[in-house]
Amino acid sequence: MVVNSLLKKALTGDIAVDSFAHARSDVSIIGCDGVDLTTGITTSVFHESKINQKIIENSSTLIVVCDYRKIGHQANFTIGKIEDIDILITDSYADERILTALKKSGVQVIQV
Repeated sequence: MVVNSLLKKALTGDIAVDSFAHARSDVSIIGCDGVDLTTGITTSVFHESKINQKIIENSSTLIVVCDYRKIGHQANFTIGKIEDIDILITDSYADERILTALKKSGVQVIQV
């Protein structure tokens, strides 16, 4: 199934989950709706959550990209733990307190 919206088109459903369950990558780059110290990496789209979980599970290096509004934010569905993130790329407006805690957890933080 392809989910159409004004913002994106995403492959979802059992075929997508099965495809990503069998794919391995050295590096994966994902976006998200939230990175929170308690709940981890989250998304607000249920249909993407299982796919993102498989991508995270089967990746050697995980890069998460999100702007400052998503740092410290919790969305509905957890897709990964903070410990899963190798590199977080965000902007210069992100909350320094949270970024410091992420760094202490072993996450490399890059601000652009």
